[in-house]
Amino acid sequence: MKIPPVALFFAGLLATAWQFPILSANEGLGHGMETVAIARTLAHEGRFANPFGVESGATAQQAPLYPALLAAVLKLGGEGTAAGAAILLLAFLFHALQFPLLPVLSQQLLHSRQPGYWACLWLAAIPTMKVYLAWADAGLIALAVMAWCAAFHSSAAAHRCVAAGASAGLVFLLHPAAAAVLLPWFTTAVWSDPQRFRKLALFASMAAAVCLPWTLRNAAELGAFVPIRDNFGLELQVSNNPLAVPQLLRNQPAQRAFHPNENPTEAARIAPLGELAYFREKGRQGWTWIAANPSHFAQLTLARLREFWLPDPALNGSIAWSASLLTLLSAAGLLLSRNTPIWRFALPVLLLFPLPYYLVQADVRYRLPILWLSLLLSGAVLHHAACRMKVWLFGIRNSFIA
Repeated sequence: MKIPPVALFFAGLLATAWQFPILSANEGLGHGMETVAIARTLAHEGRFANPFGVESGATAQQAPLYPALLAAVLKLGGEGTAAGAAILLLAFLFHALQFPLLPVLSQQLLHSRQPGYWACLWLAAIPTMKVYLAWADAGLIALAVMAWCAAFHSSAAAHRCVAAGASAGLVFLLHPAAAAVLLPWFTTAVWSDPQRFRKLALFASMAAAVCLPWTLRNAAELGAFVPIRDNFGLELQVSNNPLAVPQLLRNQPAQRAFHPNENPTEAARIAPLGELAYFREKGRQGWTWIAANPSHFAQLTLARLREFWLPDPALNGSIAWSASLLTLLSAAGLLLSRNTPIWRFALPVLLLFPLPYYLVQADVRYRLPILWLSLLLSGAVLHHAACRMKVWLFGIRNSFIA
């Protein structure tokens, strides 16, 4: 049975609506949200700048597309009720549109829509993904990655490679880490083609061409080569220091000591130094501390790895239980799906995508761009169990009839 995509979309809207009081992560439009601060500057002054709420100059602290979208909303609706309603609607749409994509991806990767339907049922029945409003782009990133993968499962013709590369460049301008998903996907799609290296080169050149204007802007504004973002040094240092703890929500002492959002003295240093020099200095401090404290760093890293896959229920409630169960079920799903395309694609993604997040303070939203993979693999397990249960029940019924 094939469920119409429109029905899945409306089921997603209803599920998001009933779960919203549970899952809302609405910290609003206030201080401390770099995306919102950049969007405000962009909407009011036309500059992509000032991520920390003070005049600090041009920035590449965030990738450009989501702050630009948010700036458009603020430009059109201000920061009143209309803008708030638009942002809430967008957040709901980002979640609901993932529902009809899950069966499509399931068909492509598992040769059956049924695991995708089980994944939709899981999302509808069990609170799994926070609904982030203005400040976080997590829902849009997950949707963009899923939509791209669904659109470019097969790339036989050259024009498809061009379209795949160009649209991948847009996804990278939304979230550069998505490269750890899109590159394995496209490589898997073309690997059996004798022209695979030509197609990979075409894909990469088109993605780079789309990102090039932003890279050139960064070179002009920041004075150095910054492909998309430049904030890793800051995140590394705030996450690896004597005050650091693994979870972002518990890392306030380190944030107050070292992060420009929380420490006005740090924020005031950015403009005189320049953002890039400031972030590079932070990175050197982080690596120096790591080299001097390998045991402490190893403990933090292992704890962050655990938080990525098995989040702390004390911080994340039902979402943590859902994410942890998905981790366990998806491991079983990988074993069940050894003879399907998902095995070749999922294994490198699940290994590579989280690596940067093991080095920085952990948060449940960092997993959202690949959570759909865990949902599909778990759906495969649930579908397998349901089929076995059906056979068992038929056997019992037949034994009574006999």
